[in-house]
Amino acid sequence: MAASPQIRIGTAGWSYKDWEGIFYPPGMQHKRQHPLEYLARCFDMVEINTSFYGHIQPHLAKLWIRKAAAVNPKFVFTAKLHRSFTHSPLAVM
Repeated sequence: MAASPQIRIGTAGWSYKDWEGIFYPPGMQHKRQHPLEYLARCFDMVEINTSFYGHIQPHLAKLWIRKAAAVNPKFVFTAKLHRSFTHSPLAVM
């Protein structure tokens, strides 16, 4: 039997200073809590925006996975395509 499709809700990125005091608690950075630890409590996925600009460094990806999985073992990441796929002069015809 085929698995039923799932809809996941999340945000496009997680590192936004203007979210502090609105989504993230005030002073969260001073408490040394990673934004993903907080975000993964409220959502079950997030888009990685930095992949649009360059390769994801393996040590950072491992850190992100550890931080999110610590509070939500079913948390999922999706990566934005690199800009060369959508903004390359060769892509526009």
